[in-house]
Amino acid sequence: MRITSALLLFLTFAISCSENAPKQTEASENVFTTQNLPIQVFEINNQNDTFITGKNGTKISIPKNSFVDKNGNAVTGKISFELKEALTLADMVMGNLTTLSNGKILQTGGMIYTNATANGENLLIATNKALQISIPTDNKNDSMLIFEGEVNPKNQSINWVNPKDIIEKNKPTVVSKTISRPTFDEHKNMELPLLEVPKKPIEYTDDNTERILSIKFETNTMFPELQQYKNVKFKVTEKSDFNLEDAKKTWYDVKLEKTNEAGIYKVTFEGVDKGKVITRKYLVSPAYQGNDYKKALALYEQKFEQYEKKKKEIEERKQILFDAVKYSNKHETDPQLTYVYSIKSLGWSNIDRYAYLPKNNLEITVQIDNKNNDEHVYISLIVLKDKFFIPGYEKKDGTYGFSHNDSEPTNLPVGEEAIILATTYRYNIPYFAFQKIIIAPKQNINLSLKETTKLKLEAYLKENI
Repeated sequence: MRITSALLLFLTFAISCSENAPKQTEASENVFTTQNLPIQVFEINNQNDTFITGKNGTKISIPKNSFVDKNGNAVTGKISFELKEALTLADMVMGNLTTLSNGKILQTGGMIYTNATANGENLLIATNKALQISIPTDNKNDSMLIFEGEVNPKNQSINWVNPKDIIEKNKPTVVSKTISRPTFDEHKNMELPLLEVPKKPIEYTDDNTERILSIKFETNTMFPELQQYKNVKFKVTEKSDFNLEDAKKTWYDVKLEKTNEAGIYKVTFEGVDKGKVITRKYLVSPAYQGNDYKKALALYEQKFEQYEKKKKEIEERKQILFDAVKYSNKHETDPQLTYVYSIKSLGWSNIDRYAYLPKNNLEITVQIDNKNNDEHVYISLIVLKDKFFIPGYEKKDGTYGFSHNDSEPTNLPVGEEAIILATTYRYNIPYFAFQKIIIAPKQNINLSLKETTKLKLEAYLKENI
């Protein structure tokens, strides 16, 4: 995937010491985070020259014996090399990768993260080695520099520092190496985890008793995941022959067991019915009503989102393993369509240059209509044509703006199309609002937060920016 012809330009704001400073909210830490960016893992051999390609086109040449441990000792055998790519505006927004260098605004051409580990320990690049990086672009700008990412351990925000003019200019780059790849047998024998698909909760109504069992449990005999509900019932699955008369009884002294299938339990009842000892065994799923159902549905959607994310990671891992068995020993890059540079330390690196913005002192005010008291909302603005990404802040009056504080002017390109985003968390569920606008000298925008998921939010960003 290539960067658009207008290089990505982001705005961000330093955290002010004043009472108007933007707050690192729960929404920014959980909705927008680098954890949203898929991590690509490559198994390499430190004793071989290696060439790898990321999913979005990043190419990395790794000379043999590039990695050492924290004591500077050479590492032998297999190494796990990690790569994250943020080459599109959507990826940068989902990763909350704003661009600021000690308070100065930057224009970016793409970001990547690299790391290497062996036996659970982080590795370093040897002093006499360097990794060559190639990142695709549609419009190369020779004024770009390479910045290192300095991560704040408290809130994981990144300050881009140590700019260096190390991008190779107007010179074709040819990489020709023997590549370290797993053998076919090694690839075949690699095991990937099996995922359990979450089961969507069942809703029942008072007039729907077919295949629904009403069971009374002692509190200490109910499984923890079910104890939180006030009136959980159980629907008999189609796998069990069901006596409809059983739905009319209230069952006591029952045994409940988990099965190997998600959301399926086995219930066993032994008791007396019309003077006869009877035994019933059914496969059942929990069923809910009213607020219990809403609560169960929210937990299901959270688990399903985690399942989809993990499934995506596994599929990407499978593809990496599949690609790994394809032998290749040569690659050429076009100097007009690629940023090529070398790194001597692992972590985040960013292709940037210092940006210039017009000073026009706009008045843009955003009101969140359904914001709860004391609720922190993370708000941002994306200017589509010029690729601006601006984190906002909360004003003294509870509305939101796009500068450092109430007294600082807001400078944005008038007449450009933009998207305003707002996110927050409520009971572990993300809420989201957006609105497209045309930037004007004075604007008042009203937003209303609605329940969403990270997957829906990511899909919206990819579709609209």
